[in-house]
Amino acid sequence: LDADTGRGEYAMHSGGVGKDRPYDAVGSPEGDIYIVGYTQSAVINWGGALMTKITEEGEDQNDDAGTAFQMGKVSSSTSEYQFFAVKLSTSEDAVMPWCMESCSLQENVANPIIKGDTCLIDNVCYDSGATAELFGRPCLVCNPGLTQTEWSFGPTVGVQDCFIGNICREDGEFLTYRESRRVTHTSLCQLCDPLESSTEWSVGSDYLLVEGEFPPNDCANVTDPPEDSPIDPVVEVSPTDPTVTSPDPPMTSNNTVSEEDSSLNEATPNNSTDSNP
Repeated sequence: LDADTGRGEYAMHSGGVGKDRPYDAVGSPEGDIYIVGYTQSAVINWGGALMTKITEEGEDQNDDAGTAFQMGKVSSSTSEYQFFAVKLSTSEDAVMPWCMESCSLQENVANPIIKGDTCLIDNVCYDSGATAELFGRPCLVCNPGLTQTEWSFGPTVGVQDCFIGNICREDGEFLTYRESRRVTHTSLCQLCDPLESSTEWSVGSDYLLVEGEFPPNDCANVTDPPEDSPIDPVVEVSPTDPTVTSPDPPMTSNNTVSEEDSSLNEATPNNSTDSNP
């Protein structure tokens, strides 16, 4: 920062892929910067060519630099928190990166001339074919034929790997969703299928994706009935509803005689005549 105006003059990113916790930073009269803190990153990149690799005793770190890199994940973490104290020297003369032939300013923007068969990515030089494994992205490579200032997809992307969410994913790897620090859900249907899509999650053939849902509620089996299937409503009819016709009374037996008919028969004189007085 400019001490007079507070305007930013230069920025540099640093850190690793685990938990990096700088606790304090001070500047010396010479302009150097001292930083102390702790980390769980096996590799810390301080910008430029300065890099710290931590080797833990009793741990299997299986490469010659003392760091075990892991496919598809941000490179390995240490088993315990490690203290660090670092000096970033700004008082010494700047050294031009080895892959640069020259650098000029055009409207306050750096315009580097980069040597052939090399890349200059985030101010770090790489040979052609170098991967971003240090950053947990081994499927990205330096490909000067495409660009010398950005990582490019390597030959495995679209064949056996996907690059989704800025992370390299192996063929068949499923989407995970971290609900909390302790609870992580794995999708049943969203997975890396590089032959179908190398940059987006694919959906398994036996499932339908439920939009707007996170694992484990993001998948519906194709044989399941839809939750909003139409159902005929049940109509309740009131017995006093005038629009409802009452049913006909039950039929009575022909042998049944009402009281009215019985009394009528009793009052009717016998119409039969007797010839004898």
